[in-house]
Amino acid sequence: MSKRKVLSSESDVKVIAKIMRAVLGPDLMKHIDEQGIQVEDIIRFMPVQKEIQASRESQGMSLKDAAARLKVRQYKLRDIESGLFSRIEPEILNVYCGLLGLGGFMESWCWDNRALADKIGIGRFAESHGNPPGVPASGQEKRGLSLVRSPDMIYQLKITLRNSRPPIWRRVLVPGKFSLFKLHQAIQAAMGWTDSHLHQFIIDNQRYSIPSPDDWEPVIDERRYFLNQIAPREKRRFIYEYDFGDDWEHLILVEKILVPDPKVKYPVCTAGKKACPPEDVGGVYGYADFLEALRDPDHEEHDSYLEWAGGEFDPDALDLDEINRELRRIR
Repeated sequence: MSKRKVLSSESDVKVIAKIMRAVLGPDLMKHIDEQGIQVEDIIRFMPVQKEIQASRESQGMSLKDAAARLKVRQYKLRDIESGLFSRIEPEILNVYCGLLGLGGFMESWCWDNRALADKIGIGRFAESHGNPPGVPASGQEKRGLSLVRSPDMIYQLKITLRNSRPPIWRRVLVPGKFSLFKLHQAIQAAMGWTDSHLHQFIIDNQRYSIPSPDDWEPVIDERRYFLNQIAPREKRRFIYEYDFGDDWEHLILVEKILVPDPKVKYPVCTAGKKACPPEDVGGVYGYADFLEALRDPDHEEHDSYLEWAGGEFDPDALDLDEINRELRRIR
């Protein structure tokens, strides 16, 4: 979350409003009043417009670039950054803040300025439903505020099998509204696993899976939490672990959070490298031994490994069409 101050105190607002009225003069103030705009509201919205502009510029993004990524008219974003909140479209403000990773900042602002947030049409973004365990609870987030992140946003994830050399990875686009259980299904399909073993997500030292009476320690029900909750911003990282015997750990990186393309059916895998290792091969190091034996016809385990693998195995094979057929089965 940004370290900028979300809002001056109300006494500061009143002082600044008094100065603004004196500077603007009676004629301009009359014009502002006729539009139903209060000077105090202009001042209260200033932190938002400044935070958005500063965040965009710090990311090296021009207003034109941002408008192109969001597929909106440039003037609609200019209205936001100019503080013309009377002309703001709530959904555009929402996705713009999502693009810039300002969910936490907007949570705080909406909570502290609820009346103005309701007037603009974004008050619903501050409604309380409780943060999931593991989501940082600092400042205003301790109050259980929902994240300013539209559930329709698309998450570009890079899934990398840890300690694989060379790296085995996939790039997938999934809806932010996916539960962690659906994300588990997407990871299985994208990587090429068969979902034959237990799994868990490790997020901020909290474990998410499907609870069972046989669990050695309690886990959080992954069906109740969603990607856009546990990863409200780009560059968020967490772990997906599969098969506690072979111990396949996957690093999940949120590379980008995007506006959905109406022409694309999600989830979808767009890129990747290397084949998925066979199930029960013995983890990363067992897989390395497996490949070494396959490469050497004179290796004592070459024939047995080849037979076990079904007669052939290409470690470089990757069929995106097949992966996406499996991803389309997720409902």
